[in-house]
Amino acid sequence: MKKTALIFFFSIFSVTAAFSLDMAAISDSEASQTDSTYNLGNYYFSIGKYADAAKYLETAIYDVEKFGELYENILNMLSECYIKTNDQDGITRTFARVEEYNQHELQKDCADPECLREHAEYYMLTGDNAKAKENYFTLLAMPLTDEEKVDVYVSYAKFLGETDNYASGAEYFHLAANARKTTDGVDDVYIQIVYSAAQYNFIGKQPEKAIDDFKEVLVYYSQMDNCETLEQVANCHSGIGNSLSALAKYDEAKEEYQLAVAYYQKYDQQNDDYPKAIVNLADVENNSGQYEAAIAHYREAMDIYQQRGMADELGNVSNLLNLCYAKAGMEMENDEEIQNAAKNARNEKMDFIINDELANLELNRTYLGEYIYANSLATIAGAYDEKEDFDNAVIYYRHYVDAIRNAVRDEFRMMSENERMLLWNTQKDNINDLIEMPLMLPDEKNYLLPELSSIIYDAVLLSKGILLNSSIEFGKVLYETGDKHLQDVYKQTLQNGAAIDDMRKTQAYVAVEHTKG
Repeated sequence: MKKTALIFFFSIFSVTAAFSLDMAAISDSEASQTDSTYNLGNYYFSIGKYADAAKYLETAIYDVEKFGELYENILNMLSECYIKTNDQDGITRTFARVEEYNQHELQKDCADPECLREHAEYYMLTGDNAKAKENYFTLLAMPLTDEEKVDVYVSYAKFLGETDNYASGAEYFHLAANARKTTDGVDDVYIQIVYSAAQYNFIGKQPEKAIDDFKEVLVYYSQMDNCETLEQVANCHSGIGNSLSALAKYDEAKEEYQLAVAYYQKYDQQNDDYPKAIVNLADVENNSGQYEAAIAHYREAMDIYQQRGMADELGNVSNLLNLCYAKAGMEMENDEEIQNAAKNARNEKMDFIINDELANLELNRTYLGEYIYANSLATIAGAYDEKEDFDNAVIYYRHYVDAIRNAVRDEFRMMSENERMLLWNTQKDNINDLIEMPLMLPDEKNYLLPELSSIIYDAVLLSKGILLNSSIEFGKVLYETGDKHLQDVYKQTLQNGAAIDDMRKTQAYVAVEHTKG
């Protein structure tokens, strides 16, 4: 019986595709079950003629056993063909087949670690965090080999990152690194995992831990002498610089950024990370009051961006330069050509985002759920707002508020209070952008204010309702009533909830310790 194997077809949603094509795994006997259409499709796929490949593969898929291994590989090839050719009808059709295939695979018995991990990753990518967590907890409670620990801990770390728990994600990256070290020593894979831990520690606001991780990676790559490792060394210096800057250790951060800039100046000036490194250097000089040096570096980065026609980046650095002038008490620059180029580039970028999201909007809703659908609507609304197309922004913000209300109702079903608040916190930027929109409306768009005010009212009401359900806000309300009986009942309820949470944490801890053994 073929082992359960899910297909992760999410490239069209800007998520890294997790499937891999392994034509060598298809035996001659399996291939012989099809006619020449499969062979032709496979040939055209191998030489990059994706439209021709899709034509033959669409025929071949009906000649193979449905849900078999060859069927799986044809789906993988078709997925890539339609993504490469931007065939939206083909994408939609193949996505439906992939989802049917995955649902078939999900019905099979799943008891081994690899299968459970695949299921957890599937649920994570489709936005069902409750089921993903259920599979991960089952995994973490199982006896695992060191090789299995690497894959499981890395996967769970990424899940924690997806749920904005980067600090805990970093800890699981370290568990994965230790498991890898046990089996293979300090090798490239181990170092790549430590580098991921460094990034998660930085994002998780643990800069001291991030610095330790970056330094370990730096020592490893500094022992080698080739172009690839030199770039990794530069990346580590940038990471350490970012962490030191977060700690307001600007002089030390400047030294790290200077090392990164020196690498690009000597070895790779064409890299787009080169002007970024210069901007990092300018930022830390700006923060430490070294305004003349900062202005010089902002100008240097702007020159590079202008030469490369990167108008969007040019506009961003121009804004930073003007802010630096303002902090220094100097007169700001006003380069109309730069500002117009930046605006045009920004509008082109927003158009791309809008068209991409609109093309996949219904696919998001059908296959990834209401929460992802709501986020797509907010992205579209925000892009229209950024373009100053306020009429369309209002339309899509209305759709967003309606969708997010339904989404949180579904998502909250199996979540603890902390998890609910964590999820809702991811919507703060969307809500804040919506609330600030009236301030950006020009006078000729004032006719939008009644509808916009209604949308904002609904969004704020939803947000306050969610906050009111949190223990802190609800506790305040009860305290203000002065009802001692209600306060005692609520206090006992909290204690019971805390006891249940402690039991869950103990079970999770035991599960993790069990996997260590």
